[in-house]
Amino acid sequence: MVAAGAEVLALTGNTPHIVFDALQARVPVPLVSIITSVSQTICERGLKTVGLIGTGFTMKADFFKQPLREAGISVVIPTDQEITYIADKIHDELEQGIVNPDTRDHFIAIIKRMAEEQGIEAIILGCTELPILFNDVTLPVMALDTVDIHIDALFAALDS
Repeated sequence: MVAAGAEVLALTGNTPHIVFDALQARVPVPLVSIITSVSQTICERGLKTVGLIGTGFTMKADFFKQPLREAGISVVIPTDQEITYIADKIHDELEQGIVNPDTRDHFIAIIKRMAEEQGIEAIILGCTELPILFNDVTLPVMALDTVDIHIDALFAALDS
C-alpha cells in the first residue's frame, strides 16, 4: 500500500488493534488508531466513564482499555455472563448478517444495567458489526461508533 502511494494506513477492525504498535513500527507512514481516535472523542466530549462492548477479546484484554485509562477515562465492561452472551451473538448472528430484535433488546438491557449500576455515560461499540444491531434505535446512553469515529480521524489525517 505504501508503494502505491498510501499516505496513511488503518486497521479497519477493533480487535486487530492488538498488533497496532508492532505494525506502526514497521510502516513508514502514519497508522491511524481506532483506539486513539475513540479516546480523543471521549475526551473532547468530556466523558469520564464509558462502557465497552465488542468481541470477547476486546472486552477482556487490555489493548483497548489501557490507553483510555491512561487518558483518565474509566472503562466498564459487562459481567462475565454478559461478555459470553455478547461475544456469542456477535459471532453467531451479527457476523453472519443476522439482526435479531431479541438480541438487540438484550444488548440494550445490558447497556441500561451498566448505566444504572456503574454510571456509564456512553457505550463504545467496540466491534464493527455492532452498529447494524442498533440502526434506528435510541440507546440508554450515547453510542460511540468506533467505525464512524475512525473514518472521521482518517479524513482528518489526510487533510493535515
